[in-house]
Amino acid sequence: MNKCIKIAALSPRISLADCDKNAEIAAAALLRAYELGAEVAVFPELYLSGATCGDLLKNEALKCSAERSLEKFIELTRDLPVLTFMGYPKGSKSAIFACFAGERTDNYNINGIRIVPVIDDKFKLAEGADVIVSLTATPETIGQAKNIREKLCRESLNGAIVRVNAGLGESTTDHVFSGHSVVAAYGEIIAEKAPFSDPDIPLIAEIKIGEKPIRKEKPAAKRKALDPLPFIPKDVKELDLALEIQSHALARRINCTYSKKLVLGISGGLDSTLALLVAVRAAEISGLTPGDVIGITMPCFGTTKRTRSNAELLCLELGVDFRCINIAAAVTQHLSDIGHSGDPSGVAFENSQARERTQILMDLANMVGGLVVGTGDLSELALGWATYNGDHMSMYSVNADIPKTLVRKIVERYADVSKNERLSSVLRDILDTPVSPELLPAKDGEIAQKTEELLGPYEVHDFLLYYMLKYGYSPKKLYSMLLRAYGDQFSREDLKAWLTTFVRRFITQQFKRSCSPDGPRVCEVGLSPRGGWSAPSDASAAVWLKEIENI
Repeated sequence: MNKCIKIAALSPRISLADCDKNAEIAAAALLRAYELGAEVAVFPELYLSGATCGDLLKNEALKCSAERSLEKFIELTRDLPVLTFMGYPKGSKSAIFACFAGERTDNYNINGIRIVPVIDDKFKLAEGADVIVSLTATPETIGQAKNIREKLCRESLNGAIVRVNAGLGESTTDHVFSGHSVVAAYGEIIAEKAPFSDPDIPLIAEIKIGEKPIRKEKPAAKRKALDPLPFIPKDVKELDLALEIQSHALARRINCTYSKKLVLGISGGLDSTLALLVAVRAAEISGLTPGDVIGITMPCFGTTKRTRSNAELLCLELGVDFRCINIAAAVTQHLSDIGHSGDPSGVAFENSQARERTQILMDLANMVGGLVVGTGDLSELALGWATYNGDHMSMYSVNADIPKTLVRKIVERYADVSKNERLSSVLRDILDTPVSPELLPAKDGEIAQKTEELLGPYEVHDFLLYYMLKYGYSPKKLYSMLLRAYGDQFSREDLKAWLTTFVRRFITQQFKRSCSPDGPRVCEVGLSPRGGWSAPSDASAAVWLKEIENI
């Protein structure tokens, strides 16, 4: 005979480190779930404090507050006959408190169904359970939802799993939490709350224990070919998710800093275009308007008419507050002040422009109570292709985990789905514009400084970055993979030269990444110094370069 149970997955918005407030929010959420018929309710890992408090969890004040708030939650929900699993901090670790109508119980049986809680998907600790409830705090990245669905289908062959994930209100220093929650039973997904869904709406699932579906045999998986674009998801909807992750991360930063405006430099290039699209969406999420986004173009010696025009048209079509500040006179004066001849052949000539732009953005943001949104991407961080304390610096860097190849695909996707034909046209012209910092004087009105002619194709560098970060492959292994992926497209000599450039710059430019601003993790690998990638700022690249020489 089948047994049924209704379980609520609850991931309401939290106030990070405000345990008392979270207890009140949780109590209200539990009441809603009860009114919808839930017999069991599950909150995320460390819900009462927030999962991203880090070392604050070791602080006595927060530990005491968490204990008090747990008692408060129990008192507020004492009359609700719902078996509730609550994540809270015990010391500096995660713990689960289970209560039924306000009383602690070790007998987690409802309707004859054995329920076992675990933290962070430790399913092996719950063998023999009819239902496993997993309290988790897993950051949202592209491809993550698919991986979770597949994992739960594999792990739920003999019962059911309710996986509840941390959501909105968690810190976005480096990661974004979406509240994505899933219920699986006997190898199939039976209920799901999509990433970034309304946090006030609970996921209610009726689970029938013993009712195993008939599953068809799946064909044997074929060996995957080597993907030359490993950062690009196969499902185009993941591109939409990438932009949502960026936007919700920025919205969280807007709200916690009480920012009234968003300020960013608009060059007419790909990176600043994506950052602007994110800023407009973040403004919408956080209750601001497109007019609260200030897009500033700052033409100087290398700016071309094409990029200058596209920057203005882009802002116009998005309804952004567009401003143009010509920095040529300021840079010329600065170069004169430091005794520079104005010769464009030196790095000071180029970097002075980037730093002048950053100064303008920072100071103007202070004037309007705003936040400077960074535009630099993951590929540039990997190669150190940024001016230290110039375009390298911002108050929040929304593209920090987006490689150049993915930047292009997200912008392409936006152009394809936009109902504004003029906006789509501008975006496509930006996509067709050569990648350039435009720091050297233009030649006959055209871009004189093309990044990929200097460094090599970004698709090759992104390929190397992915496989080096994810698997730690040696240069010899990477070179053999380049030949497989690009051997028909580029010469062996070029591939070896680009591998050399990548390795040399990647190892030696860590000092720029070590002090990079906060930014959201979007892909499965990243370079954040706070958990994405750990490396010394003063390492030698000799070992890697020597191996390339011997290939």
